[in-house]
Amino acid sequence: MNMMNENGFSSDQMLFLIPIGILLLFLASYYLTVNLFTRKDF
Repeated sequence: MNMMNENGFSSDQMLFLIPIGILLLFLASYYLTVNLFTRKDF
């Protein structure tokens, strides 16, 4: 594990995971708002 971290694997993984996490947050908030508005209509 230490050898992988020294090679910069952890930094590459973080750079890859951060945008995915941001996209998931936007999708989750959009999904929640859509569900709330549809529930209010009914």
